Amino acid sequence: MLKVSIIVPIYNVSQYIERCLLSIINQTYQNIEIVLVNDASPDDSILKAQKIIDQYVGLNVSIVTHDKNRGLSAARNTGVKASTGDYLFFLDSDDAIPENAVMLLIENVFQYHVDLVVGAIDIVGASSKKYPSLNLSEEKIYYKSEILNSFLKKEWYEMACNKLIKRDLFFQKDCWFQEGIVHEDNLWSFQVAQCSHSMVVCKQPTYFYHIQPQSITQKKTERNFDSLCIVISKILESTDFINNKKTQYLLCTYLWELKIFCLKSLLKSNLSKDYIRYIYERLRLLYSNKLFYDFKKSTVLKVKENLLKGLYKLYK
Repeated sequence: MLKVSIIVPIYNVSQYIERCLLSIINQTYQNIEIVLVNDASPDDSILKAQKIIDQYVGLNVSIVTHDKNRGLSAARNTGVKASTGDYLFFLDSDDAIPENAVMLLIENVFQYHVDLVVGAIDIVGASSKKYPSLNLSEEKIYYKSEILNSFLKKEWYEMACNKLIKRDLFFQKDCWFQEGIVHEDNLWSFQVAQCSHSMVVCKQPTYFYHIQPQSITQKKTERNFDSLCIVISKILESTDFINNKKTQYLLCTYLWELKIFCLKSLLKSNLSKDYIRYIYERLRLLYSNKLFYDFKKSTVLKVKENLLKGLYKLYK
């Protein structure tokens, strides 16, 4: 029976940790290892977690503690190294999963013997927001270039959570999270799409994503934009290994849309004009990469880019 390790980074989530842990404890699939990574949380999150764990006999739980706060990527990497499962599942400590989540995902592994299973997401706490649906067929195995192409077309999401992934990929394919940045999920999911041999999707909800008003994804700071530039740079480093023309075009489109997102968010921010000019120039240099020499942008991309250029001129 395959073991699934659920990795939960913990940092300042005292009011949410009970909901998160109980959703794991109540899973219908039994062969689960819980790996909690205390990322030097300043509150009583880990004490609450320990109190909950002590109430249940027979849980397979390990707690790893960082001596200083190192961020989400480092916490996940630590959790992977401490895990012993055949497959891994990342769960953020302010979210939760339905009781049949692991069972639904692992059944796909039993049936199709794949590296990766991507589940559907339900959003809680923001009726105006809807997470992108999985625009892929169930009961179909996607292989190699199909996986990367479907990711670049945004047919499955960038969020690291709610993906059941073979643990060996981290050690054999170097699928570690980039530490010291935010937007690490974008880069990690791209890397996973590159190195996974096979994938299936599960369209039944296997994750409850709770929108928090003060989430780092809701307020853009200089760190967001510095991180996005690092993500773009790291993705561009892999372009020499992509020779397929269709994949190259999809990659160019994906990266151009990421650039537009970055510029749009930048111009909406309250950051200084000097910093906005700095990031604009940094992006200009990144997108002078040879990958884009023959890229023929769609009309929609051209219109969006020209509009943002016009708005940028108003800032100068």
